[in-house]
Amino acid sequence: MKQHLFTGLWGSSKTYFLRKYLGANDSAVVICENRFDMEKVVNELSFFFPEKRVLPFPELTHDPFDEVKIEKEIFSKRVKTLHSLIMDKSPFILVGTIYSTCKKILSKNEFLDSVLTFSVGDITSIDEIRYFLDCLGYVEVEMVSAEGEFLIRGDLVEIYPSGAENPVRIEFFDDEIEKIYSFDYEKLSKIAEMNTVTILPADEIVSDNDKLIENVADERIKEKIKEFGKFAGIHWYAPYVNEMASIFDYVDGRFKTIVISDSFDEKLDNFEKFIVQNYSEAKHKYPLESVFLAKADLFKEIASSEIFYLKEIDDSGKINVEFTAATSFYSTKSSNIYENAENFTVKLKELIKNNYTVAVTFNNRKIKETFSNFATEHEIIVKEVRNFFDFEAKIVGIVEGSFSGGFIDEKSKFALFVDSEVFGFVKKRRQGKKKQLFKTNIADLEVGDFVVHIDYGIGKYHGIETKEIGGIKGDYIKVEFENEEILYIPISNIGLIQKYVGAKGYQPRLSSLKSNRWKKLKEQAYKSAKKLAVDILKIYAERKKKRGFAFVNDGEILRTIEARFPYEETEDQLVVLNEVFRDMESEKPMERLICGDVGFGKTEVAIRAAAKAVESGKQVAFLAPTTVLVRQHFQNFTERFTDLPVNIDYVSRLKSNSEIKKTLEKVKNGEVDIIIGTHRLLSKDVEFKDLGLLIVDEEQRFGVNHKEKIKAIKSDVDVLTLTATPIPRTLQLSLSGLRDMSVIETPPHDREPVSIKVIKNDEEVQAAILKELKRGGQVYFLHNSVENIEKVAAFVKEMAPMSEVRVAHGQMDSNTLDKVFEEFYQGDIDILVCTTIVENGLDIPNANTIIINNAHKFGLAQLYQLKGRVGRGKRRGYCYLRIPSGVSLSEIARRRLKIIQQLSDLGSGFKISTHDLQLRGAGDILGAEQSGFVVNVGYELYIQMVNDAINELRGEDKAAFETEIISNVPHYIPASFIPSHRERINYYRTISDLNEFDNIKDVIDELNMLYGDLPVETFNLIYIMYLKNVFSIFKVKKMFVLNGSINLVMDKDTNFNINTFLILVKESDKIVANFKDENTLCMVYKGDNYFLKEFALFFKRYLNALKGEKELA
Repeated sequence: MKQHLFTGLWGSSKTYFLRKYLGANDSAVVICENRFDMEKVVNELSFFFPEKRVLPFPELTHDPFDEVKIEKEIFSKRVKTLHSLIMDKSPFILVGTIYSTCKKILSKNEFLDSVLTFSVGDITSIDEIRYFLDCLGYVEVEMVSAEGEFLIRGDLVEIYPSGAENPVRIEFFDDEIEKIYSFDYEKLSKIAEMNTVTILPADEIVSDNDKLIENVADERIKEKIKEFGKFAGIHWYAPYVNEMASIFDYVDGRFKTIVISDSFDEKLDNFEKFIVQNYSEAKHKYPLESVFLAKADLFKEIASSEIFYLKEIDDSGKINVEFTAATSFYSTKSSNIYENAENFTVKLKELIKNNYTVAVTFNNRKIKETFSNFATEHEIIVKEVRNFFDFEAKIVGIVEGSFSGGFIDEKSKFALFVDSEVFGFVKKRRQGKKKQLFKTNIADLEVGDFVVHIDYGIGKYHGIETKEIGGIKGDYIKVEFENEEILYIPISNIGLIQKYVGAKGYQPRLSSLKSNRWKKLKEQAYKSAKKLAVDILKIYAERKKKRGFAFVNDGEILRTIEARFPYEETEDQLVVLNEVFRDMESEKPMERLICGDVGFGKTEVAIRAAAKAVESGKQVAFLAPTTVLVRQHFQNFTERFTDLPVNIDYVSRLKSNSEIKKTLEKVKNGEVDIIIGTHRLLSKDVEFKDLGLLIVDEEQRFGVNHKEKIKAIKSDVDVLTLTATPIPRTLQLSLSGLRDMSVIETPPHDREPVSIKVIKNDEEVQAAILKELKRGGQVYFLHNSVENIEKVAAFVKEMAPMSEVRVAHGQMDSNTLDKVFEEFYQGDIDILVCTTIVENGLDIPNANTIIINNAHKFGLAQLYQLKGRVGRGKRRGYCYLRIPSGVSLSEIARRRLKIIQQLSDLGSGFKISTHDLQLRGAGDILGAEQSGFVVNVGYELYIQMVNDAINELRGEDKAAFETEIISNVPHYIPASFIPSHRERINYYRTISDLNEFDNIKDVIDELNMLYGDLPVETFNLIYIMYLKNVFSIFKVKKMFVLNGSINLVMDKDTNFNINTFLILVKESDKIVANFKDENTLCMVYKGDNYFLKEFALFFKRYLNALKGEKELA
């Protein structure tokens, strides 16, 4: 074993130094201490060795033996590297960590045997594909959106292969593969035809369930596999069924080993102790060496290689490499990004003058742009470089990526600087995650759900039935009303049906088809909506009259605050910031509501708005509903404004009366720039010297009296309101009179994903609680019933007798509740047994486990929101869904639980509808005064009424006109075409909303893509619904669709333009029209093409002609 020790290697000089020792034909295995070091080393090696394959082999992000799904991004890199090592024999640099190098994986032979290849013309059955994919760890889902998922729909199989850029679709004709192509799962569009597709494993275990059940020793695990299949974390059971080997099994031939660590032996010893402890707790029956290399075994694996130890400092203090740390040449002396950039450019000129090649690395776009601008001002030429060979003389190279640290090689005259050293801090780049895909509420209807028919009232949904009425086959929505009266509603009228959402737990009374009770309820609700509309328009008019303070443009304080933000702003944040600043700079007082879940970046918007206000010499008041939130905001603001000339203080129950008195005196004298407080800020003794901005957090959580006082303050200052309550888009328009609205929908990307597990018994509950307490964390135990919550708290206390257990629910008085939350925040309470009162606005970084009791009683969207309470700090969060054994579940619920358990996630595998939550959020915003009317007609209809009332008061049409369809042409979606009831309803709603001709092609392409060739009945439906929506605009009462012709019966108030219509008929040689009587227009198509499409094209031209006339006028 030939070993070399090199010390004095600072930051990125370790990987730069390797250029001297790695020849063109040399391969290497690099071992880093941890994944954070590894990420930087991969970036550096890709830069310094562009001619070699740099293969990342990251470690798992969860602890050994923890039953958590391997993160898709991590697994993707691992599996691509293994496949590349087998298939490509060119020189490589493999980069891993102590954890990833020591953890054993499938042997090379087992991995090769598990790689599937499908080609056009292959004969195989869909059932065989399902079996093989399951063996490889793929999860069957409702919607493919991530690697490791698949979906079977009729003769189509969609697979998102591990390590692939895009999912693929395989189309069958009987048992023969007819087509293979990649597609975009968001746009549902084809990308490229393929002849062959390779499917790599999706987990680090390859087995069918029967083999697992036969070989796993633990009876509890056998039962879990029977119920859920390969649950998250099943890879730790691979030694029972697979041959295991180390990563070195994949590394053929000679290689050099590079160890980047100052204390490799010590780190290995610590890791080995860690594994042994976790192994003993996991109670596996296989030997530890079957899944991890011991320290001695690792050294055996690398014994035949030449080993290089690269260190910054050795115990002896000896330095044998003459590189200089970049910080010894230049180090930051200020927290001001602009001052640092100015000073650094001066230093750069020295290096350029002395003929140095200079690289500056950036992990953040904004800081890179700031530096480039300063360099240009100082006549320094900068250029983005991709690799070490891309430099030009006298030009500073800008490199993208995270590097370990800067260094200067005086002999070769090469200098590298990293942004964190130049500017005093580093911004983390947020990984590009897509927004969650959400669905409309109507598709989530299940038999037995309450629905609202706009004309007939509240009924009970009984599914969709295909019936033949008058000799014409079609789909009808079956709804039960009072006294078991049944109404079959044509599917073309799906727009008249809404899912009923009222107050939580409220059971509405079914409407009668024989009485006028529903009509009266609607009239009462509309009166209430109209009253609210009057208030909205009155406030809007008052706002337009008022003149406020126009805040100045950005200054030094705001620029520093922006630069200090530790992340790149999301697209949503940038849009909202722009809207807020635009409001503040106008003379009209700002009244803006910002919606977004906790952690989505609302507070950052508030901080920057506050900085802008203070810079203009104005004071800022920040109002929060609880002591805990006041403390959190105070800490955030204090941290962000450190070393800036801004005085921040707070008032809350945590201060004594004398302290509060002193603080309020300073506020009055203008000595406090930003004051943060609870409703105490609304007291009469609070006076401001010059208040310019009021920020209100979660206004709906304040009482009626407090809201009135807030209104009084609002009259002449800029107001920014923050809420984590989801609000439907339909309400945003209604509220635009009261306030402008901004929505931040992009989720945070920089946290460990929350692991979700389904548990059933008390032992699993206890294990989950003790696991969290053992790592020094806190637990939410969510039990959503006040009646027996104390009894449940006593039961939880028995499970963890040494812990502090307290209760929190909405029926407690506000002071007591505030005190409980404060104690939980301080860490004095270990387990909080609570109701859904913790759903919004609570941010406790140390509470990383939530157990949701009776989780089957919650909707998916609410579970999704509750899971967001944990995993908010640096630790992984755990969300346990407790569903007691023996609970009767619907088939959909059972299938979704299986997907949740296998993916260990709530955001993947199916779409989540937030519609119910949004509507309840709307109720919070609208307030108690309207709640009675809302319950009578449902939230959605009430919100629609508010919109209609506003339109009526503005002199616009009160409500949309609906044309009735009477057709002897079949128009529906056959169940044989879209078997899923849920998806069928979703497409009925999509098609019923078609009002742009150009969107028809998108819908047809999407359906073709997902389900194959459209049946004629579905083509008919698409064009009939488009025509219905066009005719509704012109108040056409009825539309008779016959084969080859359409007759229209006009309403007395029709605005149909006969002249334009007749001109177009005259120009057409295929459409003939005449009036049967003054209200009935008959149209006949005389051509050979599909008549409904031709009528749709004709009326597209009609709409364009009207638009042209309007523009000319």
